[in-house]
This record gives sequence, structure tokens and C-alpha cells, in this order.
Amino acid sequence: YAELARAGYARILSVHLSGELSGTVEAARLAAADAERPVTVVDSRTVGFALGTAVVDAAVDAGVGMPVARIRERLEATVDSSHVLFTVPSLEQLRRGGRISGLASLLGTLLQVRPVMAVDDGAIGLVDRPRSAARAVDRLVELAVERAGEDPVRIAVHEYGDPETAMQLAERLQPISTTPVPVVELPAVLAAHLGLGALGVVICPLESPTGGSGD
Repeated sequence: YAELARAGYARILSVHLSGELSGTVEAARLAAADAERPVTVVDSRTVGFALGTAVVDAAVDAGVGMPVARIRERLEATVDSSHVLFTVPSLEQLRRGGRISGLASLLGTLLQVRPVMAVDDGAIGLVDRPRSAARAVDRLVELAVERAGEDPVRIAVHEYGDPETAMQLAERLQPISTTPVPVVELPAVLAAHLGLGALGVVICPLESPTGGSGD
């Protein structure tokens, strides 16, 4: 924040990945309290491409002189309308991170479940328990189509250690995405929670649901 103040910025909008998954946003709030310029700290309650898309859109809004309050409103509306879905090869990594119980992890292993997860309101939760990797990928596609709805959307695929399957998944999702579907390696914080072989799909609105360019 001090560097931005020295560069001449009058106000700062500081946007961070979900506080449920990282302590960065709390560190930002502590730093903001001592900053030379007013700092608005936002817990995005999301991760990955959903966070990146919202931040890029916010930067564009800032570039045209939109007020900070309006930028934040549009950013949060974009995040609220975005969906983050994942499938993981094992529940063990989530058990180690305290996201599920040891019993749930054991049952998942015994039943050879390939769980499908979602980031909802900042936290990772279980959506479905397909019995194979192929069915889990099919389920990601089904959920993406369902959550995309009829409005124009931007879609991205995240992967960690399985780029070939990720590329195939991106091809299947391209018909419902208004923009090209990129394949992006998982952010480190999610890779740590989800483990090697994780695949993800992110659906974001093409434009902020609040619309308009602000005051």
C-alpha cells in the first residue's frame, strides 16, 4: 500500500481470495489500518479464474474513473454470479486440510468415489459423489451447463497434473462459453486443498450483472 501511495494513487481497492481458504485477506486488513491512503479490502469469497475475472473487470472500471463503491458493487455482483466446480481423485487431501471428516474420507476411498466439489460462499463443499473419473468429468459438464443458464458466460478449466483431460474438458465446454475456454493450472492454495489430478470448471458472467458503467 505504501508503494501505491508513493506512486500517487489516492484510493486503493484490495481484492483477495476467499478468507475461508487463506489468511491473506486478514493480513490485508491489518495493513490497511496503517496505510497512508484509504484502502477498501474485499474478501472475494472465491478463487482462481472467478477471482481473476472479477479483478480484471474491476481494473477496467477503475480505468474509466468509476467510483470505488461502484467498482466494488460490480465486482461482488460478478463473483456472486460465478460458479467454481472441481473434481478430485481422492478425499484424503481434503481430510488432511480439515474440510471433511476421517470417516467420510475412508468411506470415499472404500467406495472408490470421485467427488465433485464447489466453492460456495468462500468454502469448499461436496456437490456429488460419482463412482468414476469419467463420470465425474461428465458431471462437471452437466453442472456447468446447468449453472451457465441462458446468459452469455466466460468459462475456464483449471487443472493440476492432468492437462490432457483438462484440454478435452475445455473442448466439451466451448459450445456454452461466449469466449475461448482457457486451461489454467490450479492456484497453489487450491492445489494444496484438492491434490494432484484435480480438475475444475469456472463459470463467470460475460458482464457484471449490475450492468451499466456507473455514475
